[in-house]
Parts: sequence; C-alpha cells; structure tokens
Amino acid sequence: MALRDGKASGRRLILFMASIVLGIMAVVAIQSFSANLKENINMQSKALMGADYLIDSNQLPSDRVLAIIDSLGGASGMEVNFASMAAFPKANATKLIRVRGISGNFPIYGQLETEPVSASQTYAEEGRALVDATAMLQYGLQQGDSIKIGTKMFSIAGALKSAPGSTAISSSIAPPVVIPFRYVAETGLLQQGSRIEYNYYFKADEKTDLIKLDETVDPILDAENADLDSHLDTSRRLGRRYENFGKFLNLVAFIALLLGCVGIASSVNIYIREKLKSVAILKCMGTSRKQSFYIFLLQIAAMGLFGGLTGALGGVMLQQLFPLILEDFLPFEVVLTWQWPPIFQGVLLGVFMSVLFALMPLLSTWFVSPLQVLRVQENRAKPPFWMLLLIIGGIMLFVFLFSLSLLENWRYALAFVVAIMVTFAILSGIAGLFMQG
Repeated sequence: MALRDGKASGRRLILFMASIVLGIMAVVAIQSFSANLKENINMQSKALMGADYLIDSNQLPSDRVLAIIDSLGGASGMEVNFASMAAFPKANATKLIRVRGISGNFPIYGQLETEPVSASQTYAEEGRALVDATAMLQYGLQQGDSIKIGTKMFSIAGALKSAPGSTAISSSIAPPVVIPFRYVAETGLLQQGSRIEYNYYFKADEKTDLIKLDETVDPILDAENADLDSHLDTSRRLGRRYENFGKFLNLVAFIALLLGCVGIASSVNIYIREKLKSVAILKCMGTSRKQSFYIFLLQIAAMGLFGGLTGALGGVMLQQLFPLILEDFLPFEVVLTWQWPPIFQGVLLGVFMSVLFALMPLLSTWFVSPLQVLRVQENRAKPPFWMLLLIIGGIMLFVFLFSLSLLENWRYALAFVVAIMVTFAILSGIAGLFMQG
C-alpha cells in the first residue's frame, strides 16, 4: 500500500527528498575530507618536517646543546633560517624573503621540489640559490638571473616549488630562498641582534621511542633555550589546526541539514493534509491506526534512505573539489580515498532525521476519524500535547548529541543547541507576524 501510494505521489516525494540531499552532501563531503586529511597528515608527517625529529634554537647553540646533538649521533642535516630583504637586479626590485641556509642531508624525507628538477641536486655544489617559484614569476626571473642577499650575489639555479617546513601562506609573506649553508656568513647578515633560527635534523633508528626521547631530552634543552620537536608533534599540531577548522565546517553543514529537515517537516505537513481524506477512507475499510500511520512512515523513511544515498554519493564527489579550493592552505598534496564511516553516517542521518522531523505531521494520521469522509472538520483532532513535547524533546536531544560528537565539548554543544532554538524561535515569530499582517 505504501509503495502504491508512493508511486502516485512520486514527484512530490522526490521534491521532499531534495530538501535533505544538500545537507547530507555537505556533511559527508566535509567529514570524508577531514578523515582523509587526518590520514595524510599521519602518513606525511616525516616529509612535512623533513626528518624524524629536530633540535631548534633561536640563538647559537651552547656547548651543552652541541654535546646533546653529538650524543644523539650527530645531525644528518642543518639549517639556518632568517628573514631578510633581497634585491633582484634584473627587475630592479626588492622583497622580504626567508633565507634558508642548508647543509648536509636535508631533507631526509621528502624533497626540494624544483624546476628544473636537477637544480635541487646541483645548487649546493655550484653555490647557487633556489628562489620561490611564485617570486620568480612575480618579478619575471629565470634560471641564471641574480639575487642579492645582504652583501652576497647569487646566481639562481632554479625555481623552488615546495620544501619541507614551508607553506603557501608563509611563502606569500616571505618567500623562501634556499642557499648553501657555507655561504650564509658571506651575506653579512649573521649579526648581533638578528632573529636567527638554527635547526638540526635527525634520522631516528627504528627502535627509537620518540615520545620517550622528547620527555628525556626536551627539559634539558629548554634550560638552554632550545627545543626538540618530532614529526609526531608536527602531526599533532597540524591535525589540531585542521580539526578545529573541520569542526566549524561540520557545524555549518549540520545547520544546512537542519534547515533541510525543517523543509521536510513543512512539506510533509502539507502532503499529509491532502492525504487525510484518503486515510479516513482506509479506516472505513478496516485499516487500523497503526497500518495507516505506517503507510506514510515507510514513504518518509524510503525518501530519507534515497536522499541519504544520493547525498552521500554527492558528498564523495564534492570532496574532490576541496584540495583545489584549499591548495594554498595545505602544506602537502592530499590523496583522497573512500571513507566509509562518513558515508554510512550520511545514509543513516538521511533516514533518521527525515523520520524524526516528519513525526509531528505524521501523527495527525493517527487521529483521523473515519467520519471525516462525510464531513470536513475545520478543527480536526490533534495529537496530545505531551506527545508533541516528546517529539520536540527527541529532536533537541538528537541535535545536542550530534553536536557533542562534532565538538567533543558538552558546553559548546549545549550553547549550539540553545543558539539554534533561539534562532528558530525568532524566525517563527517573524513568520507569524508576516502571516497575520
């Protein structure tokens, strides 16, 4: 019976389904991308740092720090970096840059991505510079042109596309320029009062416990104004940063889903009003309250299922755009894979939220009298107040629990629910004023 009636009202039910598809699509896309981002950060944390761990200091390392470095087997690579103005004689221009003087085997993981590719291997031997690709494009520079850093003139070996420790955002402020470490002193920029960072990069043995190493060595280094960071720390920091951003986007998507569900409740209310006479006829023919209620409940559940499936599939496709949109904010290339938990969650949300928000108008079928076939009742029977209150409480509880799963803080989740209630109350009041006047 539910299938037969659903076929007759197919177009209208599809229109109802569209209300929830966009919300499910947003939720699945954001949660899938967040899961992929977390996986990529964990997999590429070593390449992001360029090493297993590093010791850094904002001053020339003390003898004690150097002794610790030696006790750890010596650094595989070293870097001195600082901000400075650079001159481009060809363009007759100057720009703030980040000078990175590198020596040894750095990066241990990942690579200096350059154009031409060979420039990353030859620049150190030839005593040349790798200049940020965007800066080269901005000033019309080419391989073989010159860049002046301090008092030292360097020939440009190639364009630097990416390097461990650099992001597109930081590069837009002070683009990196890589030079051999042995030439840093010749620039004349290592002077007293200069803000200089010294980084020593290490490759750890497979048996090395980086967490225990950090707990043991870091307190000693802190006393010497130095610090030990592992690739695990980098992974946690990046994960926390993007996780907070992901939580915000998830709430935005959830609000879109809530609005879609409100649209479903409104549409179902109109749809059920038109079906009340049919329900009365069915009851005259012996259909029970439960059977007539289930006819429309199954239709709404099926609508939610198809809406969830469509939205989940759309969300998987939509997440393909995120790496392109966020390209300048990501320090690595994101590899996207199918994330099944967000997909299953999207489908379940489609069914559950469709039914939950449609329950209130659906309950009116339960209280339809068979006598309504013979007369039109202006004030038809309504569900008891306690039943409506129970449904509203269930909706609020669900919104709170889902918000709690996203925010992982009950205070924030409660504040979000209260804000949603206040917003809908204001919108309802405005709608009521327009209807009266």
